Amino acid sequence: MALPPSPDLSDTGLDSSGSLESSGFQALEGSRSTVPRYLFRCYSPSSGSICSVKRIRPRTPPTAFGPHTRDIVECHLRWGRQIESKFVSWTNSILVALVYAIRKLESDHYKDAKKEGICIAVLDVSTVPKTTPIYPANALMEAFDLPYDTPYKQYNHSWEFLVHGKVKNTPSNQRFSVLAIEEFIADGLFSIFKPFQDPESRLYARMNHVREELRLQSVVLDADIHAIAYMATSYHIEFALPVASALTAMLPVDTRLPANIKVLSECHFKGLRVPYSYLTQPQHSLNGPEDNEVSRFHRLMLSVCDLRIDEERALQGR
Repeated sequence: MALPPSPDLSDTGLDSSGSLESSGFQALEGSRSTVPRYLFRCYSPSSGSICSVKRIRPRTPPTAFGPHTRDIVECHLRWGRQIESKFVSWTNSILVALVYAIRKLESDHYKDAKKEGICIAVLDVSTVPKTTPIYPANALMEAFDLPYDTPYKQYNHSWEFLVHGKVKNTPSNQRFSVLAIEEFIADGLFSIFKPFQDPESRLYARMNHVREELRLQSVVLDADIHAIAYMATSYHIEFALPVASALTAMLPVDTRLPANIKVLSECHFKGLRVPYSYLTQPQHSLNGPEDNEVSRFHRLMLSVCDLRIDEERALQGR
């Protein structure tokens, strides 16, 4: 499918070649401060990027923004294959990543010749070097004047973030951790989160259905939260608490109630430690006022970490 011709750029932050002008670039750079602390990604051998437990990167090395960048961004966001992307997509919602993974697992077209599996990665953005920019997809769409209509309207890019380059684990810095979707399922994913088995074939309709069904769930069992915490321990120790918090936040748990935070911290999540990055780079703000699994996740994670740190300081002050 051929890309459409470039639009009139007279009222945008682009120059006549399609490159970002200073004002457009500054606005795009400013959007980096809105990227949440944790991002998730579903990947498999058929993904458009190169992924492993050591590094996740685009198939072609990133280059400075120029006249070609608009076409690369447009092709990437339209799931095109005509141009090799220099970006890697992540999402702020573990629900979105799980739906992608389960759909891929169910697909008759999925082939795993290398037996590498379909995986869910979780990334700590605070550990990524500033030289590897991460942008909200909507900010890139606005910067490059991509229209919010067909074919984009069938996708919700508010959940999507694009890494311009690679992220790499080192012996001294665990920036991300990975777990196969088969391990989630073996640990009881479908018994805790039954709506994930929804047969809806349309990707975003399925995401919305799963989100709504989980929100309407009337009872959250202690056994389910304990199972979630156990499931999360399969990740690297620095990511167990974030993953447990993200999974719990998909359920109708009121993360505004201090009593709930205390029970989760002292009982269900007792064996999960505060990530080292939280001790060195505390987070003092939440991402948006809306009540969805993303805002609940960050509120829960921040509240548990703050409670643990306050309790530790109180013990040291005795």
